[in-house]
Amino acid sequence: MAVLERELDIPWASVERVDCRSERLVVLSDLQPARYEFEPFFDKNWNYAVDRTLTGRQIRLGGRAFARGLSMHSRARLVYQLDGQFERFAATAGILDEMGGRGCVALRVRGDGRVLWSATAVRGGDPPRDVSVDIAGVRELSLEVDYDADLDLSDQAAWGFARLIR
Repeated sequence: MAVLERELDIPWASVERVDCRSERLVVLSDLQPARYEFEPFFDKNWNYAVDRTLTGRQIRLGGRAFARGLSMHSRARLVYQLDGQFERFAATAGILDEMGGRGCVALRVRGDGRVLWSATAVRGGDPPRDVSVDIAGVRELSLEVDYDADLDLSDQAAWGFARLIR
């Protein structure tokens, strides 16, 4: 790595994170959603969280840490206006590790109201799902976390490194 025209050697063991930037890639947590919808099962209202869990911790799915991502409680929907500018949506999705193996949700990605990807009976402790969806021409993208078994208990999920690709 060159810093101020000098070489700097950094051992890989000291590298915590490398961020790559590209005009072709937009991290969803950098965008403001057009709207957020939440329907509580009981009385508690949950907001969504950006680049952290709903309790403020680092996003972890299947033992893997994510510096970027979106966390949501069931029954929630995040909606983004894309105006057909992107070709692909990708993420790693599942129940947050901090739920300790509890929780059961349905996950969905919708484009202009159509289901483009879904996974049901996603349980705490299950391996996270890799999501890669063609969104060419999609004007409105929705990420949904819905109830499944067990009411809404421990239904906290995340979309790790959720990104849009041109």
